[in-house]
Amino acid sequence: MLSKTICDDAYNHGSSDNLSCLILKVGELPNSDINDIFQNLSKLVIPPAMQVGNEIDGFKVDKILHQGARSHIYLATEKASKRRVVLKMPSLNFVDDSAYLDGFYKEQWVGQRLKHPSIMAIQPRIEKSPFLYHICEYVDGITLRQWMHENPQPSFEKAISIIKKVVDAVRVLQRSAMVHRDLKPENIIISHNNHITLIDFGTVKISGLDEISKLIEEVPLGAD
Repeated sequence: MLSKTICDDAYNHGSSDNLSCLILKVGELPNSDINDIFQNLSKLVIPPAMQVGNEIDGFKVDKILHQGARSHIYLATEKASKRRVVLKMPSLNFVDDSAYLDGFYKEQWVGQRLKHPSIMAIQPRIEKSPFLYHICEYVDGITLRQWMHENPQPSFEKAISIIKKVVDAVRVLQRSAMVHRDLKPENIIISHNNHITLIDFGTVKISGLDEISKLIEEVPLGAD
């Protein structure tokens, strides 16, 4: 009806054209091409290791969740909104490691592309920030590894229920032509109500990626 109204209004104002009007509603913009992600992130600086109380781009570090040879992970609060997030930063040990950084760039693209409750979301980076890191969804729960330690003899029904949820989460990647390649209890978060969330997409294989991204020799996956 709106297109007809526009045409009628043009006619009433003296237009002599053969009037037609087409109105389109853009529901969603396409995801960034992965090469765009590579180009943008490769210009950024890896932050140094942080301590509780340190701040970066409006986020305040509340807790150190992990500090390893490959990455540093922090629980943080966005000061403006008070929301909790997880910040994941590459280790300075890999500043010149193109294979590792390739996986880090790819992780952000995957975390932004897949929209599903069972897949950890990665938010867009802070515009104009000079630093390389991910702003990840905070998932309130424990790793499946910790859950297994706390529940050494779960019931058969409970174990099957968790396995089915993990399979459902893996299928989300498969439907997008992706393979996780580092599926282990440490990369599965289970909440208090037994909801499953997959995390850590640095080793995800994306179908067709070899054709559009730079060639990088394969390295062993999943080590930390």
